[in-house]
Amino acid sequence: MSIKQLNCSNCGAKLETKEGQLCCPNCGTMYLSKNDINNTYITNNENIVKNFYGSATSQEFNNEKINGFLIRAIDDFESELFSESKNWCMRIFAKDPLNEDAIILKSLIQKGSNGRFSSPNFDTYINALEKLLSNNNYKKANMINSLLLNGLRKNPFSYRFEEKKVRNIITKLEESDLNNKQDFIDTLTNSLRQAEINEERINIESKNREISRQNKKIAKIIIATIVVLGIIIGIIIKTSQPIPTNYTTTYYSSTGGYVRVDNTNYSEYYSYTLKEGSDSINVLAQPQYGFIFTNWSDGISTANRQDINVRENISVTAYFAPDGNTFSINYTAETGGSITGTTSQSVRKNNNGTSVTAIANFGYFFTSWSDGITTQTRQDINIQSNISVTANFERYFSNGEGKLASPFEISTAQQLKNLSEIINTNITSTSGNYKTAYYSLINDVDLSLFDCWVPIGNFSNGFSGKFNGNNHTISNLTITNSTTVNHLGVFGYCYNAEIQNVIVSSIDINIAKDGYFHCGAIVGRSENCSITNCSSNGTITINSNGNDGLVVAIGGIAGLIQDTTITFCSSTIIKSGQSTGNNPPEVTKVFIGEIYGWLS
Repeated sequence: MSIKQLNCSNCGAKLETKEGQLCCPNCGTMYLSKNDINNTYITNNENIVKNFYGSATSQEFNNEKINGFLIRAIDDFESELFSESKNWCMRIFAKDPLNEDAIILKSLIQKGSNGRFSSPNFDTYINALEKLLSNNNYKKANMINSLLLNGLRKNPFSYRFEEKKVRNIITKLEESDLNNKQDFIDTLTNSLRQAEINEERINIESKNREISRQNKKIAKIIIATIVVLGIIIGIIIKTSQPIPTNYTTTYYSSTGGYVRVDNTNYSEYYSYTLKEGSDSINVLAQPQYGFIFTNWSDGISTANRQDINVRENISVTAYFAPDGNTFSINYTAETGGSITGTTSQSVRKNNNGTSVTAIANFGYFFTSWSDGITTQTRQDINIQSNISVTANFERYFSNGEGKLASPFEISTAQQLKNLSEIINTNITSTSGNYKTAYYSLINDVDLSLFDCWVPIGNFSNGFSGKFNGNNHTISNLTITNSTTVNHLGVFGYCYNAEIQNVIVSSIDINIAKDGYFHCGAIVGRSENCSITNCSSNGTITINSNGNDGLVVAIGGIAGLIQDTTITFCSSTIIKSGQSTGNNPPEVTKVFIGEIYGWLS
């Protein structure tokens, strides 16, 4: 036999011969002998096949090569070279994916490395063997049987397979011409017996495990029962013992004293819980200054007490009484005011109390104390008895709070005079400002009661409030030479004020002396004010003999105005004025106008 090629056409390695087959030890390429085609070795490459065989087909070549691969796979399997055997099977699958011999062999290899066969692999073998025996294909059946017997001898399978199918195969084996059939029959028969033994052992182990599980469950129930019984017994024992009784001791104080516990804390009462048969803590009835302790409500006459062996609730009160040498002083205020200072005092005999002051609310003034004292601030001294007095207050005006929604209401001449006194003497209140408050005239008023009217507001304390006459009349206003002010009218000096709806009737102002005078029926001097819907009638006469260069300003509504608006106002006042000074040009200047005298 001639050899045309000694090296592998794929990788170039030197070829080797094994059982008449030439192969590459490096890449595994098989070279098959074809005596009928020039006795030449060829590869599985189709181009090479055509080059060496001419008309030979690749299918003919593949069949020969697959048989060669299968021989190498069986040899390696029998030599327990399972990895190499598996590789040969994979090469077979590359050419024939459905090759039954390679499928069976690969199934045997799955667990062949440790000599064991899994149930699926063995079932694959059984099914293939049964098919081969049914088709009388004894050649392949004999080959597969030999392979499987080798594995079963090393480690007979121990699982429970399909007994009926295995016994059917044993029958067919007995009727077949397979080599070593008796060994395989014996092996299968032994495996059946072994499987029955294993199944029985598995059943016993399963029953033992179930018994063990049930025993553990019973043990847990027993333990839980014992624990519950222990708890119940403990509760029974505990509840069967007598529970000690607790009692409460409460100590109260009446007017004039306190209760004192352990010589530390003063309180109006003290409550304490203790067990039956115990002793209470020490409690002292402590009188206040000017009082003495008399007794406890349960008859005990000692101020210090401790209740012994208490077997019931105790509730008692300490009583106190004045000591006869302490007097009380109480100050109260009627509507319209309040009192600053200590309004309730305890004073020992022959000692002095502390001073208090009666404070009027906004819109009110203090009149007197109920015992006749007229000073707002008082201090009672050398106390010989109890004192209780009240501060009395009256309204300056009929009603109101001095606000836009609730102005002070003026209904009498005296109340208008009150406004004059409040502004001119700068009377103040912590709850409002009289100078900027709201006022409302609710009646006509006659000022003939006053010989010389003192105008509302002066240069030191000007009026800056809001005054609404509500078209009521202020009549018979008189200002004589006895006046001490220079701004003359119902209002003297106003700043940032609003005056409206005022009627001044029968005014009589007559001045004849040195000095400057600003005179008008409504206001003497007005700065930054608004005067609206006012009227006047009467007489104003001013004669000044000054030589100081000052100004006399006479107007029916206002004397001197500055930054002031006067609207819807009229006057029929008869006005006259002159300067009788004898030192021109320092003589007093006189300005007379219907509405205002001089615009500054």
